[in-house]
Amino acid sequence: MELSVNCLIELYKLASLGKMTSGLIHNINGPLQNIGLDLEMSQYMLKKEAQRNEGIILPRLRRIEEELERLNTMIKASSNRITRAEDNHLLNFNDYLDQELFFLNTNLYYKHNVKTTLDLPDKPPLVSSFPENSILAFGWLLQYVIEEIEKIKGSTLYIGAIKNHDFFEVKIATGVNGLFSRLNKIIADTDFNSDKLDVPETDSAVMLILKIFHSKGIFIKTENKYSSDIVICFHPG
Repeated sequence: MELSVNCLIELYKLASLGKMTSGLIHNINGPLQNIGLDLEMSQYMLKKEAQRNEGIILPRLRRIEEELERLNTMIKASSNRITRAEDNHLLNFNDYLDQELFFLNTNLYYKHNVKTTLDLPDKPPLVSSFPENSILAFGWLLQYVIEEIEKIKGSTLYIGAIKNHDFFEVKIATGVNGLFSRLNKIIADTDFNSDKLDVPETDSAVMLILKIFHSKGIFIKTENKYSSDIVICFHPG
């Protein structure tokens, strides 16, 4: 497969939109069924004796309210993900990670039975100029990592962040055997001076992420510590 980086970015945007739509449909179905059931039962109780059945009706109305709020939260998370690539305002990296992991857990295209530990600074740097497509690329990287964890039925993901001189470093530890060497090989095989990708389909996502990061002054490296570490380094701006 050989495509230009820009063409592949647009392709992955469409693929991500498809996954997001699939996940939303899956998630919206449950709350809508619950709301329909509760409305039907509430209507039945109201037609009988409202005061007598107050103890039954009120919990159902509260659950309807909770399900509507759940739907609203999912819609907001999806909307944020679609528009985030075009947003050049200040970005609080802690809030971004919380939102991204919430989205990955909302979109049940994958199981995401992964216990995530966030070890983030109390006062993260505000990223003032995150380059175009870099935020999407980071989301794709998180999705790739979680997919790899689930393939081996792993259950833990560690994400830490520290300030290192003028750079902000985000460390991802997965516990996935072989991920470190596989990423090292993909990094070694990536031609950062070319606008083309000529790789097996299974590696194309990671190579695309690498190229996006590299072209925007963000670099990714591996550290063979804590069982497969990935480190993303960038200047806050």
